[in-house]
Amino acid sequence: MPGAFAHIVAVNQAFCDQNLKTTFPSRIRRILTVYQRYTELGAVSPDFPYLKITDSHQAEWANRMHYQQVGVLLLRMIERVRQMSGEPQDRAFAWLSGFLAHVITDITIHPVIELKVGHYAQNKIQHRQCEMHQDAFIWQRMGMGHIGSIERMSRHLLHCADVSSPQQLDQSIQHLWYASLLDVFGESEAAPDINGWFRGFVRVIGLVEDQYRLFPFSRHVAAFLGLVYPETDKIESDYIDRLPTPFGYQHYDQVFDFAVSHILEYQALLSEAVFHDGRVNWLKNWNLDTGYSEEGELTVWQKQSENVA
Repeated sequence: MPGAFAHIVAVNQAFCDQNLKTTFPSRIRRILTVYQRYTELGAVSPDFPYLKITDSHQAEWANRMHYQQVGVLLLRMIERVRQMSGEPQDRAFAWLSGFLAHVITDITIHPVIELKVGHYAQNKIQHRQCEMHQDAFIWQRMGMGHIGSIERMSRHLLHCADVSSPQQLDQSIQHLWYASLLDVFGESEAAPDINGWFRGFVRVIGLVEDQYRLFPFSRHVAAFLGLVYPETDKIESDYIDRLPTPFGYQHYDQVFDFAVSHILEYQALLSEAVFHDGRVNWLKNWNLDTGYSEEGELTVWQKQSENVA
């Protein structure tokens, strides 16, 4: 599973100034620029429940967001954002844009990781190692310094807190997320503790800045396992060069850029769906661990040479 760095770098590369100017109308450009921190937050949000590392019931919410009715959940979120207005709608749309980017990055990159190291369920350690080397590689490719230098990014995301309480997530996002989860999955043994997830994030950022100096969370919560990202000269080329993909061997640069291109395609569809009641039949119930839809398709790889249908 791509780690937090890969998700944040991917969404920022997709929504860079050049792409915004050439791809999206002025309203979308403004939202994704003004509320960039919400887009970054959305890009890591599906992994948030794992930050309550002693609570298996909360972790189950992350599992649901990764392989249970993912398309239906996105549809419910779209429907709710449509009904909002003003700045709350803008913040919610920016967050949902990042959330969708997380999904698209996963279904693009994860099939490649599975071909490299095997299925996630049986090879969690190998997946963790692979993602950390790929995260470190893509971070240095973007010229952002050593991967441990995350103070700007972490503090940037903390500004998505509710204005009245730094320990609670922005109320617009909190309500959208909570209501959509219950719409799709109903009541369960443990309700989604979204503010608890956010407090876990705040604690992790404190731990990172005090001790590990790395952005530690993904499916694997690497900081709590005592793992550190490799230095640039220690990145293993085996995780970067000649990666097996559904279309032959590719460098990780190619795979990552392929993910970014699909973030842009799906973002255009999301924008139309939210602001112009556009079609939503592009949504699929993907399994983010494998990249397959419930119809058994590797959606983005099977459409490599065409636009999203």
